[in-house]
Amino acid sequence: MQRLTLRKPLPSSQFAAWMVRKGAVFDLSRAPPKPAAFFCSRPVPDARIGLKRPLKKGEAAVLCRALGERTWKRFWRPEARKKGAWLSAIAPDGVGGPSCLAKITMGSNERIPDMPVLRIVDNRVFILGLDELYRDRMKKHEREELLACARKVSTTLKTAPADVPIEGYYAEDLLLTEYFQLMRPLQAVSENRISEVEHLQAYRRLDEVTCAPIFGSPVRDRKLLSVGRDPPSRALAQSMPDWALDRLVTLAHDLARDSDDISLVGVAALTKDAVPLAAVRESVVLYAEMMIGAIGRPEQEEFDWRVDQSVSERAKRFIDAFRKLFVDELPEPDPNNAKWYWRAYRKQNVLGRCVCLGLNDFAKPIQYYHWAIRQDNREFTVHEFWSPEVWTTDRYRRTNHATGHRPAPRSRGGAAADPFGEP
Repeated sequence: MQRLTLRKPLPSSQFAAWMVRKGAVFDLSRAPPKPAAFFCSRPVPDARIGLKRPLKKGEAAVLCRALGERTWKRFWRPEARKKGAWLSAIAPDGVGGPSCLAKITMGSNERIPDMPVLRIVDNRVFILGLDELYRDRMKKHEREELLACARKVSTTLKTAPADVPIEGYYAEDLLLTEYFQLMRPLQAVSENRISEVEHLQAYRRLDEVTCAPIFGSPVRDRKLLSVGRDPPSRALAQSMPDWALDRLVTLAHDLARDSDDISLVGVAALTKDAVPLAAVRESVVLYAEMMIGAIGRPEQEEFDWRVDQSVSERAKRFIDAFRKLFVDELPEPDPNNAKWYWRAYRKQNVLGRCVCLGLNDFAKPIQYYHWAIRQDNREFTVHEFWSPEVWTTDRYRRTNHATGHRPAPRSRGGAAADPFGEP
């Protein structure tokens, strides 16, 4: 959003003509001809101008003449001349495009019924919406199916629940926490014990899920269960030990683009946007490889699909693989389902998501490398840091770091101090 301020008064007719030629969306703090400050967003065919005060006598007529010959006024109620009035004007061809429509609202909170609200579904909105849809369904399958499998295998192998930090959304309820605590020790069991459980349907199901391409390329590494190697994991391995956010995001994008990876994280990596990449990596934290080294009337909405083709095509393959694995549905990644991704995105709470991606075992004590989503000046950013302890989403959110109120010094991989300076 760009703020533009006029340095000198501009005649109403000149201002209105310029306004239509730009075909932009404005929010005026003062109406012309006085010096006007306003916000300008992306060009759209329909220019909508919201005024901070009603137009004075004669100003509306000047605007209408500047916008075009065919003009008219309509009012919601008798007092609308002060509160709810709006006028529309059709500009002549060649000014802002053929029949460019401009609407002017004056101090009214009522929504014009024939003016749909434009909802833009770009790469970030789509990925975060897909992530929310995935999380909802994955939690259901983990509670209702996979938890029972983990209990059966854990009982057969006599492994105890892990006393470890509960990462990701697994801290949200007791069933998810139990599943996380059972899976972590199973992931550490040697492949030599596969013979003890390979006859169990529960183990075969867990093995099928952990080897699924929706989590990346399966890496067993002589263990009972596989973990997924996704583009960020590969980027961490290739750039070890010099891990830095910008370099890793760029490298993960290049690796995803040049590979056949259809994992959720791989799809996010194609956007080259650190925020959705960190968000989805936190969603799959249990299955991903850790590298060592208000109520009102319904709005009319329009949805503008701006997802890159490379992102949507790879996402379709991820969704197909998820559907085959769980016999469950996710919306197809196409413009027809833009509203579902937008609504899922609006349910998202990515602020404070924190994920540990790798560790440096040469440092004493061992240092863990993290990404966390924080908010600085109302913009989401990714905070990278090292710590001698594993930081979880729950722990990060309980501090003030997610809102950027406690800026932390950056700790290098070999430093022993907690970067947050906590006792």
